Amino acid sequence: MHDKTRTAGETLADQIRSGKYPVNSFLPSERDLCADLNIGRGALRAIQAELCKSGVLRHASGRHGMQVLGFIKRKLHRILVLRSVQHSEAAEALAILDGISHGAEDAGIGILIHTVDKEVPYAETVISRFQREEFQGVINLEYVIPEEQQKLLDAGIPAVVANQEIEDPFPSVRVDYREVGRLMGRTAVEAGHCHIGFLTGPGDGYIYREMQRGIRGALAEDDLTLSPQDVILMKTGQDIYPALKDFLLSPERPTLMLTCRDNRASHLFSCCRELGLTIPDDLSILSYDNLSWKDAETFGLTTIAEPARDAGTEAVKLLLNWVEHDSQERIRKMHVKLFPRTSLKKINSSTSTEV
Repeated sequence: MHDKTRTAGETLADQIRSGKYPVNSFLPSERDLCADLNIGRGALRAIQAELCKSGVLRHASGRHGMQVLGFIKRKLHRILVLRSVQHSEAAEALAILDGISHGAEDAGIGILIHTVDKEVPYAETVISRFQREEFQGVINLEYVIPEEQQKLLDAGIPAVVANQEIEDPFPSVRVDYREVGRLMGRTAVEAGHCHIGFLTGPGDGYIYREMQRGIRGALAEDDLTLSPQDVILMKTGQDIYPALKDFLLSPERPTLMLTCRDNRASHLFSCCRELGLTIPDDLSILSYDNLSWKDAETFGLTTIAEPARDAGTEAVKLLLNWVEHDSQERIRKMHVKLFPRTSLKKINSSTSTEV
């Protein structure tokens, strides 16, 4: 490093120490810094690279520029967990929170829980608390308001989503739902089924769309299709029984129904019982989540487990690496596992069990 560049680097470091650029603030633009330090952009970038290496600066997530961390090594002492009031008591949310709690306890990190209404802005409150050093990172428990999450990132707050279920680029721990669909399709084919249906959620939902694409792709490998007439959309709160009964009474019904969410599979079990159909002899069922129907194991539902607890634990690790080690990893994908039970009739013996 040239003497002029070294001198400029020392000047910038002194400015940070003096509080001209406080911790968590952002440095001015390259143009302004170059003018202030009387150096070119190449020299400035070399200085910034050295300060990033030593942990004084970091590349800001969600905006251009450099964020000031200061000369004291950053530690993740506390995490603010944001959970939606609309979702706070769901089995899925509780499992994720349990994972966050255990992950934080294992790492010696405290957690604060703040319940938000997903329709009400929360970013300004969170930013203010972050600037008071109440916590050093944020974990959103699944749900986010995209505009609010972007504000947190723009403010330089390390913020990740545990079990991200919408299509966006936010830092997160997430399941590859297309791969879940592929596992469903492969499992169905390897069990010998050729006529397959799908009981799913709203067609424009990211999870359902991705899962259906995975199913179709897996079936296509064996020249099979998922016919539109065999796909049933079930919205939250909808009385699905009349449509399901008509579907199941058809002589052209599938031999296997795939379902996205075990609580939807429970409706299939109820309908079959009312119609005198036997599971799995008259209809096989393969589902996804292993969470939303408490009696799933009792009724023998074969399901692919959603790794909700792991999502919480991995979110803590992702955040810890971000804050303390300036890791650039922002998205971590989780594997899923099949739990074979009695609801899937195996026409042949080979079944894939893990992605």
